[in-house]
Amino acid sequence: MNDIIAWAIIGIVLGWLFWRRGRAASSIAKPVVSVEARIVKMRGNIGPIKLGSSSGFKTIPGRYITFEILSGERSGAKKTFFIEDHKIGFVAPDDSGTLTLQGVRFIGFERKA
Repeated sequence: MNDIIAWAIIGIVLGWLFWRRGRAASSIAKPVVSVEARIVKMRGNIGPIKLGSSSGFKTIPGRYITFEILSGERSGAKKTFFIEDHKIGFVAPDDSGTLTLQGVRFIGFERKA
């Protein structure tokens, strides 16, 4: 019984890893797109936990930010990204600007003055 559970866990982890790799590969194959967007929601200050630092665990400072696409074929759609603090700068809800993305990958956000 323990062997079955162990193999099931290994299978789930491997499946998840292959899914993530496939998703990343499909995003890289897509073109980089810039669209007009508005920040509708921001939450959190600490992101996922990363393994492998000298202390064992490391949290990534950042926020989950939801953008509403204002232009292009996906006008009205909402996309949420986890964005590390050093990549986004100072933004607030209702800020508008140009969102640059590649598939499901966040590239950047340039706020309009």
